Amino acid sequence: MENSQFSRIVIDFSFKLKRVISLSIEREMNLTYPQWRVIKTVWCSGDPISSKEIADILCFDKVTISDIVNRLIRKGYLIKEVDKNDRRRNILNLSEKTQWLCKDVIRVEKNFNQSLFAGMSHEQIDQYLTTTDMLIKNLNKMK
Repeated sequence: MENSQFSRIVIDFSFKLKRVISLSIEREMNLTYPQWRVIKTVWCSGDPISSKEIADILCFDKVTISDIVNRLIRKGYLIKEVDKNDRRRNILNLSEKTQWLCKDVIRVEKNFNQSLFAGMSHEQIDQYLTTTDMLIKNLNKMK
């Protein structure tokens, strides 16, 4: 496969994947994809996390993260608190409302993955995931 064809296929796949996942999350959870990514980052962190740390993880700028976080606070999904160890730092936690949402998303992601990988064998899925993981590691080195 030519490099240009590979790039086109990967880019097309990435855009279509993001579009379908975004629509699924918006339809099922009434959240935008960036809002869900912020919630999931807080959820997966296991500990309170700052907006700056979320911006670094998601490669979003501070203004974008601030806007998303403020919307999620207004919607009641996130709680902003002053860090007890560093009063200059604000940390984010999930609200009670968000706890059920995070559990429900497991169902949404499972359904999405089943549809995405339909018709593929376990070996094909494993090979795809291994290859994709290697590509991501290579991209991280290119930053």
